[in-house]
Amino acid sequence: MGGTVLEALLLVRILSLKLQRVYLWVTLYCVINLLVDASAWAVGWESHEALRIFFFTRFAFAVLYPLAAWDVFEEIHTQIAKLRKIHSLRLMSSLLTTAIFGFIVSMLIDDQDSAGIPRPVAFMGAFLWLGSASASLLFTWSVWRTVRKQQLPAPHNTTVWAIFFLLTLGRAILDCGMLFAQPLFNAAIFDITEVVFSCFDISLCVWCVVKLRALPSDVGSISENATQ
Repeated sequence: MGGTVLEALLLVRILSLKLQRVYLWVTLYCVINLLVDASAWAVGWESHEALRIFFFTRFAFAVLYPLAAWDVFEEIHTQIAKLRKIHSLRLMSSLLTTAIFGFIVSMLIDDQDSAGIPRPVAFMGAFLWLGSASASLLFTWSVWRTVRKQQLPAPHNTTVWAIFFLLTLGRAILDCGMLFAQPLFNAAIFDITEVVFSCFDISLCVWCVVKLRALPSDVGSISENATQ
């Protein structure tokens, strides 16, 4: 619940600084993330409805992760246009491969319901979530490493969002790994892991709220950049 409140604070911070002018997909990610957690809060964290919300929204995050990763470098899009395009082709090919492989495997899974969720659907959502997080993490890290290696000037918010999403995507991969490995652990270990993950989310959200800054006056919005 504390994490949900801080997610709302992060969204307010983004809107108050008018960062959505440039970071549209990052803002949308924060909105969806807040809505998902608030919905689970409303229906009860341990309820079957919350479980269904979790699994069905994995498809949404599988789409949002690469878009947000692309958005991280929007302030320097002119300087790294070719670099971002090269890595985006690898990102899309990885996502396509993940989707095809996940679909094939899901067809082999016994079609039974678990908490009202067909198992093939649950597997497909989790697998796409994992594949998207992995591909988006690789994209973000590759572009960010090249920016640092070539000593290109990185705006303050670009650095903040790069670190934020590298850690967020890495956390999502670990979370998905725990989801698949849950039958191997007892309930106590799984609960402790969830507490650790929640504390990590809270710390990262607080750090991001503190670190974000208003955009320089010479940075145009997405619509302005599109007309240049």
